[in-house]
Amino acid sequence: LDYSQAAPYPAELVVSGVSNAQQLAVELHGLSHEVPADLDLLLVAPTGAAVLLMSSAGNYFQVENLNLAFADFGVELPSFLALESSVYRPGSYSGAVSLPPPAPSQPYAAQLNELLAEPNGVWRLYAADAFWGGAGHLASWALHFTSTPPAVGAAVKLQASGQEVSWQQTGSAWVTLQRSQDLLTWQT
Repeated sequence: LDYSQAAPYPAELVVSGVSNAQQLAVELHGLSHEVPADLDLLLVAPTGAAVLLMSSAGNYFQVENLNLAFADFGVELPSFLALESSVYRPGSYSGAVSLPPPAPSQPYAAQLNELLAEPNGVWRLYAADAFWGGAGHLASWALHFTSTPPAVGAAVKLQASGQEVSWQQTGSAWVTLQRSQDLLTWQT
């Protein structure tokens, strides 16, 4: 990968069975590059919406076998400092970024959570080296979804006062109350 796109281009992951997704994180495993500022990484959701994970970050500090994660709650990508294994927010220090076709063109979403409208389907990672001088590779990548469980139609309210616990139930649910003096042994 030196002034060209990665192979395969794009790399694809098929996601199925995800519902109620609230957060998305992207992991890159084993990222090595002689000039990481040359890298443009674009994540495209099954809907076609895209986020530029990084562009022109990490300056000219060679990286070897880094594990990077991208999440909306991450720290800012370094522009003039070396990349380190960490969790970063997606970011770009380039103006208009244009990856080689078939990558979609701008505009791109600002946050990863904007890609969660339909998480099931084919996700694509486009990786391209925008300049001559400096090659690299990526061992693997993964997506992590944080979901909220669907509502079960039951609300349970517990109130504790000294040794007594009272509860109210709406709908149907099973509740097991246990007590412990030492947090090691439990009684119903």
